[in-house]
Amino acid sequence: MKRPSNFFIISVCILFLMLSANILRAQTVVQTWDFESGLGDWQSGPGGASLEVSTEQAVSGTQSAKLVKATSTLEINLQNDVYENLQEGDVLSYKVWVSAADLANVNGVQIFWQTGDGWTWNAQWFNGSSITGDAWTTLEHTLPAVALPLQRIGFQLLMQAGNEAATPSLYVDDITVSRAAQEFAIVVDGERDDWYNTLTGPEDGYLQLHFYTGNDNGVAKNDADLSAKMWAAWDSTWFYFYTEVKDDTISGSGANSYQDDGLELKFDPHPTDGTQNQNSIFPPNLTILGGAGSDSLNNIPDSMKQWVRRITSDGYALELAIKWDTLSIAGEDIPVAVDSIFGLAINIHDNDQPVGGTRVGSVMWAAVMVDAVWNTPNDLGRVKFLPDHKLQFDPTNNITGVYNPMPFDDTPFYINVDGLKDRVYQLIEPGATDNGYVRLRPHAFSDNGAPESNADLSSGIWTMWDEDWFYLYSEVRDDTVSAGGTSNVWEVDNFELKFDPQPTDSVTNSIWDTRITAPIISPGDSLNNITDVSLKKFARRTIGGGYVFEIAINWSAIVSGNGETVSVGVDSVFGLALNQHDNDGNGRQATELWAAVMLDHVWDTPKYLGTIKFLPDFRLQFIPENNMTGVRNDLPYDGSVPVDVDDVPAVLPTEYKLSQNYPNPFNPVTTIQFSLPEISNVRLVLYDILGREVKEIVKGEYGPGYHKVMLDASNLASGVYFYRLEAGKFTNAKKLMIMK
Repeated sequence: MKRPSNFFIISVCILFLMLSANILRAQTVVQTWDFESGLGDWQSGPGGASLEVSTEQAVSGTQSAKLVKATSTLEINLQNDVYENLQEGDVLSYKVWVSAADLANVNGVQIFWQTGDGWTWNAQWFNGSSITGDAWTTLEHTLPAVALPLQRIGFQLLMQAGNEAATPSLYVDDITVSRAAQEFAIVVDGERDDWYNTLTGPEDGYLQLHFYTGNDNGVAKNDADLSAKMWAAWDSTWFYFYTEVKDDTISGSGANSYQDDGLELKFDPHPTDGTQNQNSIFPPNLTILGGAGSDSLNNIPDSMKQWVRRITSDGYALELAIKWDTLSIAGEDIPVAVDSIFGLAINIHDNDQPVGGTRVGSVMWAAVMVDAVWNTPNDLGRVKFLPDHKLQFDPTNNITGVYNPMPFDDTPFYINVDGLKDRVYQLIEPGATDNGYVRLRPHAFSDNGAPESNADLSSGIWTMWDEDWFYLYSEVRDDTVSAGGTSNVWEVDNFELKFDPQPTDSVTNSIWDTRITAPIISPGDSLNNITDVSLKKFARRTIGGGYVFEIAINWSAIVSGNGETVSVGVDSVFGLALNQHDNDGNGRQATELWAAVMLDHVWDTPKYLGTIKFLPDFRLQFIPENNMTGVRNDLPYDGSVPVDVDDVPAVLPTEYKLSQNYPNPFNPVTTIQFSLPEISNVRLVLYDILGREVKEIVKGEYGPGYHKVMLDASNLASGVYFYRLEAGKFTNAKKLMIMK
């Protein structure tokens, strides 16, 4: 609704004050449902009425919701269990149509809402005389003071007693929620003004910068480490901005103010030219901590600015107002009028360092997510003046047309599957496999054969998850990319994933698998067994010495042959094996594998798969141990332990063997290696010189391969001991010496 002029507002207010103490305010529709696109979140409630979209009756469009009462009941219910955006004073409005014949048996209708865990019902009752038969009737109710948020809203028609067998039809259309328009009033006091709560998203001035909106300064660990919510507005004199920042360590230790915790704004008053330097950009800063090195919009005269800082329980809040007249540079001013635009970039910096340290990360809004927005107008987004003091934030550069697809709303997590490594993967770096990173190297080979070197085949793999998708990005070193010597797609250069959605049984068909081939392979396999293209995303590209691929698989696509699906949620687990195959022109000759058992038959043997655990903050923990058997693969997959490829055997062992510990003598740690030609129940025990059992070093089922275990003798006395391996029918013992 268009706001009247200020003169008209003043005149009306004076008139109403003379006549009454109650000032009426315009109503703004905040939600409407007309069923032109279907039922949406509306459903039939208790009573079992059938519900469908109908063209038999409609108000403004061509469709309405039609409910037909079931027999043996007296009620018809239409309800929405999802919509929560309700406030005290909101008006709930419905249009209903009932035939005159059916209306004769209607007792009444009610609008209802429910709050709290007990599903307390509250309702506004209208008797049958409130409805006109064979015509549309509008019913509405103003929401009183109730516990918020509401958990359900709905509409109910109740028949008179004795009409259980009747099956009348009820049509509902144009359901709306409206509320009194919020008067525009901003006070720069470090508190969020009520008017800001009317903003809903980037399209009208509300931004959410989650941890993943980082730039080349670094990416925060999670939202608690660094994230921000922002609200912006305007009038003819001022630009208004308020932000609530989550920051677990607040610091002002930087050598320069732009290295401190705080806010940077970069304005391009006229985003229409390609002048690429700071002379086109006006850059005000506001740091959170005061002091000698702080910046309080220092480049703006006091008469042209307002600002407030406030520390909160989980970070801080900043509020500012800047007069448009001062946002001028190189003779360019911002044209303050509806539909005009200006360029803008927003940075919230994070400095967790001691005195003199530099910032470690940022979250930002811009068209291009780089710190160089301070001198590159082509990186800025654009902001458009809207009516009613609102601003539209569009992450598109007005000069180049470059668009940033990253969400700046309540989306908790974002990865763009484009074959480029997203900055959020910076959080998952080599050194541990408990955060979603896996390093495949030649020592992690299967019975298909071992690569000759890291250049021949190796890869780094990054993974993440959200409630809808499994994400994987991989950088592969492969000196020869080929599909030669075979007609089988699984024997060309490709990557295979083997999922066991519920790793609690060993049925062969409990495994679901898929693959993606290297970039130059034709015809390729691009997760081809997922036929619904909306359930998969993929990209690949060639790089020097190898290739890159990136995939996303919707969890709903992962369904095993026996109908099992993955239970997605923190602390849940699923089985997985990763196969990176190598073909150098004459068929597949090597495979690197992540699994509990290093055999190619991971494709049909659930007991060979490793275990993946869902962790908080969208991480995945890779556990090379089978969830059913406890069989564990002790090969390093984190990239932190160097392995000499020349020392890696070319094939799996053909016999049982217990090797001499190294070092020996030792203090206090030594390594014991043993090899197994097949899956075996293993027990490795340490005995003293009198034959008494001192320590059980290993016990469990191990797969074929070469295994290393560490013996920590910190709590043992110096002297001679014996260690004995039992594996199947094989036994062997060796002597070691602890020397302290």
